[in-house]
Amino acid sequence: MKKYKDGGDITINGIIKSLVTKHEFYKVRELWEEFFNELDRYDLDPKIIPHANPKKTYMEYDFDNEDLRKKKTYKTFGNDVSNFRKKKISNT
Repeated sequence: MKKYKDGGDITINGIIKSLVTKHEFYKVRELWEEFFNELDRYDLDPKIIPHANPKKTYMEYDFDNEDLRKKKTYKTFGNDVSNFRKKKISNT
């Protein structure tokens, strides 16, 4: 996994996992908003790019230290949240 800006060992998946753990009863839509806030907190300059199909809406953010931008669709984010929740349940 790539490291983001000056976040040290913080990765995008690490941010998502942390949000799922911290806000276990939040719906995906609420976590999406928290995800935006976390990316902003790490100075990754997030931008939400809307789409007529909400599942294809995506968030674009700075990637690594190379002036590159990546994106994560709402659908992929929802899948990531679901996977982290399943892992948490199977580990209990």
